[in-house]
Amino acid sequence: MIVALIGCDCSGKSTCFNKMNKSLGTFIKGRQIDKIGAQYLRDIEGMADSDDLYIFDRIPIIDDFVYSPVFARKQSDLILDLQHVKRVAEKCIFIYFKCSVETLKSRMISRGDEYVKPEQIDEIIRSYNITFDILNIEPEIISTEENNEDQVVEKVMEVLRCKLPKLCQ
Repeated sequence: MIVALIGCDCSGKSTCFNKMNKSLGTFIKGRQIDKIGAQYLRDIEGMADSDDLYIFDRIPIIDDFVYSPVFARKQSDLILDLQHVKRVAEKCIFIYFKCSVETLKSRMISRGDEYVKPEQIDEIIRSYNITFDILNIEPEIISTEENNEDQVVEKVMEVLRCKLPKLCQ
């Protein structure tokens, strides 16, 4: 099973990921995986079909759809294998970290971000919404603006306990 923490840069994904109990499963930073394509998709599908829990901070099957139009000004190459991507996505739990554009910009400016510029945030958020529509994804949404870091981790754990009852055992 795959759980993917997704959302715009500076939305709190990595903070939550780093604070989570690492004994839950295998934790994978999405940027560790920069390959995409058929073999990658099969690898991800194998993880999604597994009884083991894989928790991703970003997942390239989503990021490629979101960020290709923003940075490469083209559709994701995965669009060519859209039905396979949809089948894999159906097997995953997506938790979308949401907060206002103003908060994202403020966090981005104070932290300094090497990938995304504040003026790209609106486009990235639109691209997430388009990606959710294309892939038929209804993510669990957690506000990282209304909740502090510990509350966000607890809300993620609530989602996991609800969706994965074996965590409660």
